[in-house]
Amino acid sequence: MVAAPTAQALALAAGLIRAGRLVGMPTETVYGLAANALDVAACTSIFAVKRRPADNPLIVHVLDAAQASALGDLGPLGQRLAEAFWPGPITLVVRSRQGGGTIALRAPAHPVARQLIALSERPLAAPSANLSGRPSPTTAQHVAAELAGLVGLILDGGPTTVGLESTVVDLSAKVPVILRPGAISPEALAAYGVLATAAGDSHAPSPGTRYRHYRPAIPVVVLVDGPNQSAAQVIDEWALVLAQAGEVPALVWVGDRRPTKWPGRCFASSAAMATGLFAAMRELETKATVLVVAAPPAEGIGHAIRDRLWRAAGGVFRIAGQLPSVDLGKGD
Repeated sequence: MVAAPTAQALALAAGLIRAGRLVGMPTETVYGLAANALDVAACTSIFAVKRRPADNPLIVHVLDAAQASALGDLGPLGQRLAEAFWPGPITLVVRSRQGGGTIALRAPAHPVARQLIALSERPLAAPSANLSGRPSPTTAQHVAAELAGLVGLILDGGPTTVGLESTVVDLSAKVPVILRPGAISPEALAAYGVLATAAGDSHAPSPGTRYRHYRPAIPVVVLVDGPNQSAAQVIDEWALVLAQAGEVPALVWVGDRRPTKWPGRCFASSAAMATGLFAAMRELETKATVLVVAAPPAEGIGHAIRDRLWRAAGGVFRIAGQLPSVDLGKGD
């Protein structure tokens, strides 16, 4: 059931959480599949519902640094990052206070998520509320389309504002490093001594990095800028070659809204693409047989977009200026 986040619906959702059930909740990044993080059986059910690999870690959502510190050792740098960016789209991987190992902690900014945490009186484990490997949901309707009948309640907080999963920073080792880029950019984190990683790097402590993720039902071809041509300039050329090979292309790019004979989405900026990318993937997978995306520059939130596209495309970027290819990797 999808419900507006009224006081009654929030109370029902909190009761479901305390009873070990799952609830779909909005965050500013993507919709999460929430469960009591302290209930092993409830967390296990997350993996079953999502068909998620058992070794893909969960992020625990808390209200603030005080609640986070009861679960993990933030340390001085973690406290500084929490003060600067919480509540907000950044996850900190720190040493767990329970049984060793690490724990990933985040304080979401969405008011519905924060109310649910407070009313549940428990930290919430909440990976994206979709089947594992699919584009993450950015509306309650996306959650309902994939998990109908598997979730006790879905709270509809409207479309998400960030549209991509949180930045994940590993503070558990000697050198702090970004495990997964997000809205808090590498440029912003560099001021705190946090090192960046490139698209394609894989790290066990972070979700969304070790398996193929963010993939619509059709292959994804990702173009990046070449020495003399931008990806957006040649996207129609690649689409034409694919169409001549019998494919039905759909296009996604940032830039001018030029006419195109194929279905697609043009975004005014990288930030707009981040907000709308997953929704566009879900829409266009029903209208085409291949998705051609011109990746934005690797700056700001462009790092996070390129990371998601890298994984959606199976770890392959095509360079603008190279000859178009009809090799879609459908057999992998």
